[in-house]
Amino acid sequence: YEEQLKRVVGDNGLGDENSETRRVVEAVIAAPIPVHVTDQLPGLSNVAVDSVLDIIDKLEHLLPVQSDDRVYIFHKSFSDWVTRDGHQLSKFETHKSRHFMVDRQVAHRRLASACAASLAPFLGEDDDPFEETGWSASDKHA
Repeated sequence: YEEQLKRVVGDNGLGDENSETRRVVEAVIAAPIPVHVTDQLPGLSNVAVDSVLDIIDKLEHLLPVQSDDRVYIFHKSFSDWVTRDGHQLSKFETHKSRHFMVDRQVAHRRLASACAASLAPFLGEDDDPFEETGWSASDKHA
């Protein structure tokens, strides 16, 4: 998968922790069901619709959009590969391979924050759905 990603996103992989490509891939990986490419993915990744469409277009062989306009993971092996623990690289993988990995906990935290932020307008000023967890509903960079 690394070679396939290098061909479409370059040697920097998914980019740094706040890159748009990384946020889009994290949202797709963390979501429990396929997400709608224009109605849901921009809000869940905090990336503009046009950028989401460009990123998904580049990654269409790994994250295809089906006829229902939802983004699917091509195969579970991709999800397994992209979320493996960066400290368990095989002897054939390099340190740069980490640029192609997603931390599943970070991805789930971002997804939860995006969901909480979307609920915030419906809650009172003092209501924080994550108060007990220590997370903030407005924390988009979790």
